[in-house]
Amino acid sequence: MKLKMATKHYRSKGSAQMIAAAAKAIDAGKPEWEKMLTAVLAALIEDFGNEISEELGGEPSKQD
Repeated sequence: MKLKMATKHYRSKGSAQMIAAAAKAIDAGKPEWEKMLTAVLAALIEDFGNEISEELGGEPSKQD
């Protein structure tokens, strides 16, 4: 029953406004998410590179 009510509400005239508000909220946080994901990816790349370097007999990079 609740699913039918939610579906009916979603398809109402206000659904376009709800979608626009959700998109705006997502876009508002985009710069922070991009910074965080960039930092996470950089850390993963560095860690993976160190693992491969050790396996090849090299020394891992020094972290500042």
